[in-house]
Amino acid sequence: MGSDRVVQQGAWTARRGLQEYPNGSVYQLDSSADPSLRYLWRVNDDIVLVLDQNLRPRAGNAAWGFMLSRDCTAYGPRAYAYDERAKRFVTPSATSNCKPAGTGR
Repeated sequence: MGSDRVVQQGAWTARRGLQEYPNGSVYQLDSSADPSLRYLWRVNDDIVLVLDQNLRPRAGNAAWGFMLSRDCTAYGPRAYAYDERAKRFVTPSATSNCKPAGTGR
């Protein structure tokens, strides 16, 4: 239930620009993708946010969120600083704490 996955193949296109982040990278999945998950904002190398059709981050609730992350620690409050010079959000650590699949515990 909590780890159910749906895997699809398809095409995507990349573009620049969100309303409040003109340099932001947006990925648009093709028409075979679920319409509610068609737009993604690459915040940084480790974080992707799901966007609505107006290219605004989708809000979650207590049971569901719309952030994809490479961080495999338990979900909880996190802070991501905005690097003004690089014009992007940065993670507190440049390295992932996740082990590649098949490497054991």
